[in-house]
Amino acid sequence: MRVERLALLFVLLSVCDATFTVCFILGGYGTKANPLLRGLTGHLYLLPIVKFVTAAVITSIAVIAERRGQAWGKYGLVACIIFYGGVLLWNYKELLLG
Repeated sequence: MRVERLALLFVLLSVCDATFTVCFILGGYGTKANPLLRGLTGHLYLLPIVKFVTAAVITSIAVIAERRGQAWGKYGLVACIIFYGGVLLWNYKELLLG
């Protein structure tokens, strides 16, 4: 798979994770577990923005690395996609099963 498609998938998964987090917090179902982002829970509109910008920076670095012929960019994106896929599956489980 091309690195650009992997980058897009990673950004979309990151934004989905942020959306789930905001919905859970607003619904009173949970709190942010990540201590680096926990401070943003008072300003929930910032959380998706920070997650999107962070994902965009990571994907930019990975795409640049891939275009320079370094395979770690693609492998790093695959690792991030697997991680966020697991996080979203966990979120779905919590949403459906409690």
